[in-house]
Amino acid sequence: MKTNYEEIIGKNVLVTERINNTENKGKAVYNGLEWTARSTEDHTIIEAGETVLVEEIKGVKLYVKCK
Repeated sequence: MKTNYEEIIGKNVLVTERINNTENKGKAVYNGLEWTARSTEDHTIIEAGETVLVEEIKGVKLYVKCK
């Protein structure tokens, strides 16, 4: 049985703060809750306003990729 946070995997989320793994920055929102977000690809920068796909969750961070 999946827990609530596991349901986010495979869902689209909205990037609210530019995701830049090198600078250790990024935020995304799902269902009204803001999460720390990182790209699954270290050198990919994702701009605020983009919709991305959640690949996995580690701790309290979403790991996302561009659709």
